[in-house]
Amino acid sequence: MGGSVDVPERFTVRGVDSALLGQTLGERAVRVDFGDRAPMVSCEVETQADVPPIPVELQRYALEISETGDDRISPIRIRAASRAALRHALHTLAQILRQYDDVVPAMAIADGPSFATRGVMLDVSRDRVPRMGHLFEIVDLIASRNTRSRTRGIRRCGAGGRR
Repeated sequence: MGGSVDVPERFTVRGVDSALLGQTLGERAVRVDFGDRAPMVSCEVETQADVPPIPVELQRYALEISETGDDRISPIRIRAASRAALRHALHTLAQILRQYDDVVPAMAIADGPSFATRGVMLDVSRDRVPRMGHLFEIVDLIASRNTRSRTRGIRRCGAGGRR
């Protein structure tokens, strides 16, 4: 697969609701429902499953970026098994756009988790406790890496400070 796709500063997306688009691609993407020309990004979702626990097979997606040479075919196409999988695909697309900026090389990605729950544990009890601003930056970074589970836990220590 060769070539590249020029992605403008603002581009159109079909097949995604506004809330999900704002969470993943931000203000750079504009949602469209119809039109004579194909949008820059076209999304197909098989089911709207988005309530945990979502089975592994419903978290799979395919992302294809290729030169089409045809105004009726989107150069960036996403096929997702569920709305949750679409969220992961859009986060992956956002990472690609951050890495390559305006000219994205042609590629095909087929991805899905090995486990039903994706998560990260941030244990601040054994190290410095981050400031709230830094903690929010960490949470945003974790969210942008296709994690699913964000659980907060407080561990109380005994009188000696150790458990």
